[in-house]
Amino acid sequence: MKAVERLKSTYAVVDNLNIRYQDSITESAKTVVFLHGLGGSIESWQNNTGQLSRSYRTVAFDLPGFGLSDKPYRKYTLSFFTSFVLHAIHELNIGLPIHIIGSSLGGQIAANITKTNPNKVGRLVLISPAGFTPKSFLGSPGLRKYAGIIDAISRAEIKKALSETTVAPVRGHDVSMAHERISIQGAKDAFVSALKYSTTASRINVNKIKSPTLVIWGKEDHVIPVRFILPFIKMKNCRLCLLENCGHRPHAEKPKLINEIIKRFIEGY
Repeated sequence: MKAVERLKSTYAVVDNLNIRYQDSITESAKTVVFLHGLGGSIESWQNNTGQLSRSYRTVAFDLPGFGLSDKPYRKYTLSFFTSFVLHAIHELNIGLPIHIIGSSLGGQIAANITKTNPNKVGRLVLISPAGFTPKSFLGSPGLRKYAGIIDAISRAEIKKALSETTVAPVRGHDVSMAHERISIQGAKDAFVSALKYSTTASRINVNKIKSPTLVIWGKEDHVIPVRFILPFIKMKNCRLCLLENCGHRPHAEKPKLINEIIKRFIEGY
């Protein structure tokens, strides 16, 4: 890999919160914003942002409550995250419209931004998104096992929780980073709050999303099972991509393929 594929991070103050973010500052007419999932961070996209920055300006955040961003004690609701992302885009002088890529919780946030601010989003990419399950959905066994990371004590327990999100083997580096991040003051409260308000938020009506949309899902997703892709089948202007032998994080498990699929979608192929 060339050096450009590993981008440096920096910090900015948004809504009185110190936020870590990554900006390729590439000279491009198109900007792609990346929103990670529950318990994620900039590193969730480490095999995507760098490669795609060859063609676009790529911006990724550690959302409030996660990664190395501030973790205030508060309600981490969908409206809070939506407001934060919009304010961050303004503070960082990111030109509109943008393209947004969101994974899991990040997909729920990205979809809500697109639904409520249609003129600010060009194309939307959702990867195993939360927010589209029926009201009866109280969480899958895989999601509950992954959420067990907040009570994990040993590296083995953390590895077991992380294994619910992927078909690929969990790397030791990822276990160490997860242990370090979940141990930061406020991280567990933020995780629990974001999970609670994500699962209890009103379900997003796909018919209210007007931007061209690409939905990517792993067929072996145990966290948000692929059967919840059904609302998108009848959605207008929506492209679906189902991947064999892939779990909840296709962008991390099959980055080369996903990057190419995303690029072709953004270019309108």
